Amino acid sequence: MAIRHRPLGALARAPCRLLAAPGCGGPAPSRVPLGVGPLPAGYRLGETKKPAHADRKAPPERPASTVAKAASAAPESDASSGKTNGTESKTAAADQSATGTGKTPPPPSAPDPAKWLGDYRGDDVSTYRLSGMPDREEKDPNARITVKSSDKTSVDLVLVDSSNGKDICTLVATLGVAGATVTPGQKCFEQNGGDASATASIKTGTATLDGARLVVDLSLDFEMHVPDQDATGTLDYHFDGTRR
Repeated sequence: MAIRHRPLGALARAPCRLLAAPGCGGPAPSRVPLGVGPLPAGYRLGETKKPAHADRKAPPERPASTVAKAASAAPESDASSGKTNGTESKTAAADQSATGTGKTPPPPSAPDPAKWLGDYRGDDVSTYRLSGMPDREEKDPNARITVKSSDKTSVDLVLVDSSNGKDICTLVATLGVAGATVTPGQKCFEQNGGDASATASIKTGTATLDGARLVVDLSLDFEMHVPDQDATGTLDYHFDGTRR
């Protein structure tokens, strides 16, 4: 609630209005001029009028040393402030440039297994490097891999024999942001016939999907057993195909 204050002058004049007492009002104007007093008339007429504020005392002057210290302190404060502001600006700019927009980037979306499913046809190359034997390379222009759903975080890569349509092996690959990773230790390219046998075990493996294009790269430890000879080494497999 606002409180309204009456002017002091009004409060001072109120008792005089109520009592109408003599002497409460100001002095009555004189009907007879008071004259110029004992000083000659010419002196009073030529006198310079004294300003009303001439009687006021001038503020004391500050010592020169105090003024110099104040002047020197101001630039240091400004410089210090400018240095601090500059450092804060550089830090803010560095934080903003680290993310490009100054905002925290959103987390990557979870991979969708449904995007991988399908039958892929293309070319593959198998390179054998075995001890005691020359390197051998086999190419198949009718290579085939079928991708099936395993769960929400992985897919099954089914390698198919192009000569008869039978499955060679099924490899489980865990999905990630950049592609899929084949779990090490899985068996593939196993063969058993008569006195000969071969087996291979996954060391490393990756699969990438770009639209309808699937690329698979496998590195395997390979062993082959034939009469009078055993060979061990590696098998590198590369597949590049499109979804049909």
